[in-house]
Amino acid sequence: MVALRLDPFPDQRGRVPFAVIGALLLITSAVLGAGIAGRPATSGYDAGPALAASWTATHAATERAVLRASVAAARNPVLEAADTPYGRALNASDPFYDALGLRVYLAVADALPESAVTLDGVTATASLPEIDSPADARAAIDRVSLAGVANGTSLRVRIAGVRVVATRARAVVESHERSITVTAPTPILAVHRRVGLFAERLDRGVTDGPGLARRATVSLTALAETRGLAQYGGAPISNVVGNRHVALATNRGVLSLERATFGSADRLGVSATRRAAVTVAGRDLLAGATAIVDAKNGTGAALAGDVLSRVDPGTANPQPVPLEPAADDALVAFTDGDGPDSLDGTLQRAYAVAVRLGIRVSSDGRPPTPAVSRGYTRVDSFSGSATIGNESYRVAVAVGARPATGRDLPGVTDGPAWVRDHAVRRAIDDAIGRSVARRAVAGTLDTRFVVHPAVPASRRRAVLDALAGTHTALRNVTTHAERRAFLDGDPLASLPSAIGATVAGMPTSPTVDERAGALARAAYADRVRGIVAARRSTLATAQTALRKRLTDSGVAVTPPTPAGLDAPPVPMTVSADPAYLSLARVTPATAPVESSSYPLAARNDNLFTVPSADVVERVFSLVTTGHADPVSYATAAQTLRAAERAGADRVALERAVVGATDRARGTMAATLRRHTALSRAVRERSLDAAFARWSTPATRALAVANGSLPAALAVEAADAGAERPDFLAARLGHAVREQQSGTTLAVGGSAVDPVRERVVATVTDAATDAAGTAAERALARSTLALLPSGLPLLPFPGQWYVTANAWHVAARGGYARFEVAAPLGRPGVADGTLRYVRAAAPVTLDVDGDGHADRLGRDTALAFDYRTGVVAVVPPGPRGVGDAGQLSETSVGWVVHGE
Repeated sequence: MVALRLDPFPDQRGRVPFAVIGALLLITSAVLGAGIAGRPATSGYDAGPALAASWTATHAATERAVLRASVAAARNPVLEAADTPYGRALNASDPFYDALGLRVYLAVADALPESAVTLDGVTATASLPEIDSPADARAAIDRVSLAGVANGTSLRVRIAGVRVVATRARAVVESHERSITVTAPTPILAVHRRVGLFAERLDRGVTDGPGLARRATVSLTALAETRGLAQYGGAPISNVVGNRHVALATNRGVLSLERATFGSADRLGVSATRRAAVTVAGRDLLAGATAIVDAKNGTGAALAGDVLSRVDPGTANPQPVPLEPAADDALVAFTDGDGPDSLDGTLQRAYAVAVRLGIRVSSDGRPPTPAVSRGYTRVDSFSGSATIGNESYRVAVAVGARPATGRDLPGVTDGPAWVRDHAVRRAIDDAIGRSVARRAVAGTLDTRFVVHPAVPASRRRAVLDALAGTHTALRNVTTHAERRAFLDGDPLASLPSAIGATVAGMPTSPTVDERAGALARAAYADRVRGIVAARRSTLATAQTALRKRLTDSGVAVTPPTPAGLDAPPVPMTVSADPAYLSLARVTPATAPVESSSYPLAARNDNLFTVPSADVVERVFSLVTTGHADPVSYATAAQTLRAAERAGADRVALERAVVGATDRARGTMAATLRRHTALSRAVRERSLDAAFARWSTPATRALAVANGSLPAALAVEAADAGAERPDFLAARLGHAVREQQSGTTLAVGGSAVDPVRERVVATVTDAATDAAGTAAERALARSTLALLPSGLPLLPFPGQWYVTANAWHVAARGGYARFEVAAPLGRPGVADGTLRYVRAAAPVTLDVDGDGHADRLGRDTALAFDYRTGVVAVVPPGPRGVGDAGQLSETSVGWVVHGE
């Protein structure tokens, strides 16, 4: 018989043994019993599980609601509160935060009912008080606290007064009111702050801190410097700074500011700005702006696209600072002047002889034997007798002499030879005088004195030779300074030390003649230092006047340095409409804008359109009033040269310039007469030969003004037999500079200004004549470039270091729409992107739930308005730097909006 085995659970899969189930039931009942015993519900039902589950769901719903509210607030930010009931509920000083808090409150209030949870027949529902009035809206805003966390990448929200009610069969089982805090991964506050900072720096003044104005200033300064140098070098540039350059610099500045603020720039804006740079560069190229500046003065293409891509104008621009004019002027003052600091005074001290007399008086008839003091050389001795009353005396005198010594008169080795010189003997005899014996007996004879003998011609020539070597060495001294240091610095500061180093290197020997040469070198060097010090002071005074004029015009002498920003906490991308802020009119047909407008308007004015005279006082008049009368000889000559090239009527100006040149010739003739032994006929031939080197009245006058003709005259006179042509050249140049310092050579503005206007009109017509050939138009432009402009610094004759000019620039504009996008930290909401939009639009929201939108305020478009100035500095020269065409340029948009 087979035994059968019955299995009551043949399939054990998914089965739980009864023993286990029983154990679980016992444990659960014990726990529930203990819980019920510890916290019994008043209704007799346990709402705990439902309340806990509801609170968890409430947190999730609140986080999602905050994300949606932040997206909506970024799309329509309230930047200006409306004067409406609900608009006045917002804090007017910072409506964005209150509007965001209100949106968060409403979004959470709408989301909470959907987070209700039902467990074991108990339903738990969270809610917020409804808003029925502006007072309710203010109370709702006060319930919400906002704070950026995680470096601005998230928003922490705390909402007070959230009520959770547990019901069963519509009866309230339990209710609680508490605050809820969530952290939503939205960078809304970081983006808002960045856009606000961008807007602030976009509209910040150039002196108020880093921003668009500073960046544009740096770019335009680099452009003005480079184009100014190209113009100075001969490029036919009519306008150094134009509104097209202002527009390009402004757009580049905006893009640069975007990168600094958001970490990226508008992609379409970058492309549009590159195309605009090519267009502007092409226009500059056609105008001949690619001329290369002479290597002596610096090089560089003047294309705006190239220049504006470099935003550092502080590259080294060393300008030579020659000592030559000061060395010449000091030589003339030293050799031709009088007084102890002159050449004659120095020679007197250098060759001075100290004399000591040895006297012996005897009344017994025996001849006395006087001695010479130690260190003195006996140069003479004599004896005599004298009777005073009834007494007779024998007197013997020994004359000792040596070269004078002192603090600046070192001893010499050839003193005995010098004190025996005939000139010294004669000077001593003259000093001792007559009646020596009687005076010796009476005690009235000076026994110690110093004589200044006449310096023999041979020794004077030796000293002049030494002085000539020093003069040549100092004329060749040249230091360097940044060109902009002439506007706001001390570019001559290194000259005194260079003078000392040059003189200190001169050879010396312990002889009387070399001592005289050394004293002459030192005294002459002191004269040069004195002139340099005086011109440093004059330059500082001129700089003060210039800075005041520039500051009053809104122009900074030194461009400020733009500052960057830290990288944003989250990646941000920028897009703007229109992509490029154009000076031209933009319409809905040409750009994604709602209405026609001028995105950018600009104006620029050239400050110093007519150059100054050659006198510092008239420079002060120029920087104060903008004009100078009379006009300098050099300026009048340069204007005449342009008129000669243009064929413009110039009779009155030519007569005035020729008259001034004749006066300069008379001065040079007088200098030849005083300082050469040439006959009158030879002097006139030398003058004729020198003046004949320049063929026209204008070129001849320019040669006189810049010192070329005086130097040529010195050569001609030397060829005719004049001595020391280097000294003569210094005297001739100094004499002409002295005339230019006054009004002797100045020309009345009434003779210059009409000619300048005629040249501009004639050349402008020729340059724009469509029928003219390219060569004719180029000739016209080059003629226009001959007209001088700018402010010479220091326009002291012979000390013209640099020429400066300035432009006052103003620009205003803005974007119809500006958007900054940043990623949200939670997918599924607004395609995962927060888009912050700045545009001029009202912002509405149905606050009280009545189905009608309530106006909260306005979003505002980004706009800016800046004023700045740029300064260009070029080396000295008759052309200078400045606009010769349109001196004040105003865009159409500027006129349309009115100013």
